[in-house]
Amino acid sequence: MIGISCVFTAALLTAASEYTISVDSFGLGNTWRAGDITPLHITVSNTNPEPISAWISWDVPDGNGDIVAWGRPLTLTPNQDVSTWLYAPVQPWANGTTAWTLRLRTLVEGTPSEQLSLFRFSAQSVNAAPISQQHGAIAVVGTRRIGLGDLAGSGKAVTVLEPTLAISGLQPEDIPDAWPCFDSIDTLVWADAQPELDYRQAKAIEEWVLRGGHLVIILPTIGNPWGVGSQQSPLASILGDIEPTLGNATVSDFQNILGKPRSDNPLLLTVRSFNAENYTPIFTLPDSRVIAITKDVGVGMCSIIGVDLADGRLGARDLPKADVFWNRILGRRGDTPSPMTLQELENLRLLSGTIPTSTTLPMGSIAAQTIAMSTAAGGRLGTVFILVIAYIVIGGPVGYFVLRKKKKLRWSWMWFATTALVFTATTWVLAQTTSNVVTPLRHLSIIDQVYGAPKQRVHGWFSLYLPNYSTNKISIAGHANLLMPWSPSELSKAPSFADTRHVSVNIDQVPSFFDQPSRATTSNFQFNWSGGLQSDFYKSLIRVDFDNSPAVRKLDNGTPIGLSGFVENKMNVSLHDVTVVWVTDKRITPALFAKNENGNELPWTSYSESGKPLNVAYSWRLSSSWDPEEPLSLHTFERSNEALIEKGFDERYKQENRWDAYGNGAAIPRAEMRKRLEMLSLYSHLKPPVYLKREGSDTSPPSHSIIREGGRELDMASWFGRPCIIIMGFVKNASIPIPIEVDGEEITKSDGMTMVRWVYPLGITQ
Repeated sequence: MIGISCVFTAALLTAASEYTISVDSFGLGNTWRAGDITPLHITVSNTNPEPISAWISWDVPDGNGDIVAWGRPLTLTPNQDVSTWLYAPVQPWANGTTAWTLRLRTLVEGTPSEQLSLFRFSAQSVNAAPISQQHGAIAVVGTRRIGLGDLAGSGKAVTVLEPTLAISGLQPEDIPDAWPCFDSIDTLVWADAQPELDYRQAKAIEEWVLRGGHLVIILPTIGNPWGVGSQQSPLASILGDIEPTLGNATVSDFQNILGKPRSDNPLLLTVRSFNAENYTPIFTLPDSRVIAITKDVGVGMCSIIGVDLADGRLGARDLPKADVFWNRILGRRGDTPSPMTLQELENLRLLSGTIPTSTTLPMGSIAAQTIAMSTAAGGRLGTVFILVIAYIVIGGPVGYFVLRKKKKLRWSWMWFATTALVFTATTWVLAQTTSNVVTPLRHLSIIDQVYGAPKQRVHGWFSLYLPNYSTNKISIAGHANLLMPWSPSELSKAPSFADTRHVSVNIDQVPSFFDQPSRATTSNFQFNWSGGLQSDFYKSLIRVDFDNSPAVRKLDNGTPIGLSGFVENKMNVSLHDVTVVWVTDKRITPALFAKNENGNELPWTSYSESGKPLNVAYSWRLSSSWDPEEPLSLHTFERSNEALIEKGFDERYKQENRWDAYGNGAAIPRAEMRKRLEMLSLYSHLKPPVYLKREGSDTSPPSHSIIREGGRELDMASWFGRPCIIIMGFVKNASIPIPIEVDGEEITKSDGMTMVRWVYPLGITQ
């Protein structure tokens, strides 16, 4: 036996020495955020002279303590390194020292088998940088930061709603090959790197955009590496029908596009202009050439920039400016003065000294509280508690008293065993007769529909009651739709189950099902679904009246004065807390350099011009619910100063008290949940912090900051820089919009809350 053990150990050591696992990057660009779906790029080195089919997996504990192995197959060729991508939802409470395990196994008839190698790592061990839950992130492919650094909001004052990190220096090989891997970023900007994408990478980007992502492509000065206008483009479905025209322009033509240059020296730039008939123009030169457009792609969009922002000559002039250029591209409201500018403002005694109060938008807590099934669980836990107490009392002091009275204490073990059997049988009978929960699924779902897009997107969370002690296959339908277990941060202090189980998930294709260990309790999931809704409950969502479709009303001279047309609620249920937003085509140009009363130019904008939105926009609230088949006349929404979003939003979403009453996981009332979901949807155009004082005033004005923790995928920022109509509302006591199956059988009863968000793009009216 000892000899066999030594041989076996030697064989394992030999196998381990033939295969080595290394981590190339943890997160996109080696940056990661706890609680997000995180990509992991790994390399397997192989010195074995024989090819082998293998399975590489990443072990990540879920909220119940079960180990989920997120893996994929790969073929190891002799004496060659093989690299691949893995991804998994990391715990919200993970940190730099959290240890994870990578395992390499043989793959026998599609099943992971003998372990070949193992590697333990942490984020710190691979020098991965964490992203705060309260910071945004933009990925930049290329070596230039192209003015995005100012969005970080660093300096002597809080000027932006959310500091945003620019993850720059990425190369094409740093782009993952599955769309869930872009979970941590708000926008993907392709700057000065060649678009050398393989098929899987290209499809991952396209699918991410279709589902609501924002891709920004900056065309280079020379050549057409993107194949724009060609079906040979790496992103042919997005770029194949766009035909730019080559030309030139001077840098002075770009003052309202890139910002005021540091130098007045003349500079000739190569530009590409576009026919914007089928797209939304973003920037137009004085001679009417459109040099930046946005193309709608599903519920997402792609912005194409016809001037090479990576041109070093622009960087030398400190262009582009984030306020003028990037705020409009990204759809953000807020000022981005540099630290140097803030110092100048402080020297001029124009900088406010107010420390902002804050409101927190905790998406995780909102979702966890909405889907919690505490009432159903509470009754069962009470029954279990009574059974346990009865078992202890009868098996202990009662049994002792009875046996002592009958002078048969020697039968104590028999009494105890019989009591155990009786209570076990009772528990089993109760489990069989009370396991049917009336509504086994609770959810929070957000439906997004862009008029004209062929599919809707539904993003959400649900809690599912599984009454047995087994493993159940939980699945959603559709191509490339995502289903994953979800761990709310509240579970960080919850004890794990004693019977820890192991689950394998093949992520070679985006997983739409999960083998969930069940223990007669609830399990939490997150999902991202795209397709055509076929639910009788939701029917056709919101539809336009084709004989009187939404449009902009104008005076005879062409001045827009309001909206016209009808839309109808085609669902079988009412919409509550309905908000209507009209973003006009009238732009508000940032006044970056104000003048004081003596006519001298200030280093930045004035107090009255600070923090303005991108376009003139209005918002209204319906006074009652919007019932099924009820036509909604857009003509009834009148423009007014009170309806301007910088007044309407600021008043509606202001904090009533100095301190946020619902921070740190406190219970949030349902009405407040709906309000905060609205705030997450409108986040980039909520009121930014006040950091300037009125000229000549010694008093610092009050300031307030709105902090989001998660929920960035809900932000409708990109629509606020272009003319459109947005309608948002809530369905109470709603069934889940998409089919969920357990072991092939669809769940027919569900309850929860659904938010419906409908966007109608408007044509340019001037």
